[in-house]
Amino acid sequence: MRPESSSRIPKGQAFVEILASMETIKGMIERGYNLKSIFLKLKGEEKATMAYQTFLYHMRRVVQKTQNSLLLYRAQPESNKEPMLESGKRRPVFDHNPRADIKNLI
Repeated sequence: MRPESSSRIPKGQAFVEILASMETIKGMIERGYNLKSIFLKLKGEEKATMAYQTFLYHMRRVVQKTQNSLLLYRAQPESNKEPMLESGKRRPVFDHNPRADIKNLI
């Protein structure tokens, strides 16, 4: 066991701190701050107790998960979504058959 005076934080606490400060982080990124400035601000406000390398690691994870979820959403073709009416019922889907049997048409 480590002594209580150790500067290490419990496992998982760094990610929780980032999630708790996510609105602040997003706002600063939108205003053009770099990650180092964001980290220093969070550290100064005592909202981040982790090391800068840990902060970068978790920020990369958050960005990667966000990009992956956007890529998955964009990868779904619109044609896979079944058309719906306002009442919640599915619209009939008609298939085109260029070699239709004339007997079935009448």
